[in-house]
Amino acid sequence: MHRTTEQLTATRELTTAVPGYRVRPDPEGWPHSPGKHGRLEHLGLGQIAAFTESTNLAKRIAALPGARRHQTGDGECRVLVTREAAPAVAKLLRCHRQRSSGASAHLAKHAYKSASGAVSVTLATREG
Repeated sequence: MHRTTEQLTATRELTTAVPGYRVRPDPEGWPHSPGKHGRLEHLGLGQIAAFTESTNLAKRIAALPGARRHQTGDGECRVLVTREAAPAVAKLLRCHRQRSSGASAHLAKHAYKSASGAVSVTLATREG
């Protein structure tokens, strides 16, 4: 998919606002940082929003300095967040972290290998 320069700029802005967290494009190409309890989104013009479906978490996010409620529904809420408050909000939303190069190397070395090594198993037949 071809992304516009505006979308690429938004991706850079969100990546610098929440360093160390994953920033992925949504189906339309706009950046967001997905998490367990919601996501951080770039709204344009340097604005960042936190979206969650947890009303209790929305109250905790809105209580942070630099955050204010933007849209509130029955079971969901969007809170506008300043760049300074974005890392704290990402932590509350439990946004996914980027893997370090050491973690990637460790997974490549140890993932999907048998615990006992390459041991072949032969079945013994019973004679009767």
